[in-house]
Amino acid sequence: MGNILLLGSDKRKDPALFLHRARNMKSYLANRWIRTGLVIAGIGWTPLLAICALADAGLWHDPNPNPVGPGLLYFFTFWPAIICVIVGIVKVRRSARARTA
Repeated sequence: MGNILLLGSDKRKDPALFLHRARNMKSYLANRWIRTGLVIAGIGWTPLLAICALADAGLWHDPNPNPVGPGLLYFFTFWPAIICVIVGIVKVRRSARARTA
């Protein structure tokens, strides 16, 4: 289950496919698209996830909360964050392939 290969790719010749190497992770985190997606996710998802976690632990004043505001914030930031991260991953992989070719 560890390594996923794309059609027509060879794991010995394509170092851009592996995310587990530290140097590759730095190149992913250095990409502006990925950082933007992670910031959007952090700002948009944290309030709702925090309220759910606190209510589940019994630390929120309402044991069955209905956080409409944080839910809407999550709703409107989910796909933009995912799209930014995917665009960043594609750009990093393409630049890594261009360097190796």
